[in-house]
This record gives sequence, C-alpha cells and structure tokens, in this order.
Amino acid sequence: MLDDKRVNQFFKNTDMNKQRKRQTDFITLVTGGPNHYEGGDMKKAHDKLAIGHLELKPTGENLEKALHDHKVD
Repeated sequence: MLDDKRVNQFFKNTDMNKQRKRQTDFITLVTGGPNHYEGGDMKKAHDKLAIGHLELKPTGENLEKALHDHKVD
C-alpha cells in the first residue's frame, strides 16, 4: 500500500507499526484465526478519509497480491 501511488497518501500520517499490528490482527480474524483485533469500527475508522470505490479497488488488488506472494489460499 505504501508503494501504491493510488492510495499511499492515506498513510502519510499513520503510525505504521500500529497499522501493521492492526492489519495482522484483522486479517487473522477474518481468515478464521483468534480474535485479537482491537482496532476501531471499520466504517468509523475510514469515514474521515473519504475512501470510495476508486481507493478500495487497489486495496483489494494489493491484498490479493500479498496473499498470492505468500502462498495463502
């Protein structure tokens, strides 16, 4: 996401250590792992960022690529 010019501006003021932890916990949760997610409600967390369909598409693409690169079914 940080290398993707379509969305990297959303992370310019983000504590990436905290973000990586939350993303790891969230992806673990949604893929059936234990629930250790302590981040905010997804809608509330993203409302202030004015994220729309144009921004969601690269997010999905980047996630799919990362899962593929790490051989996750």
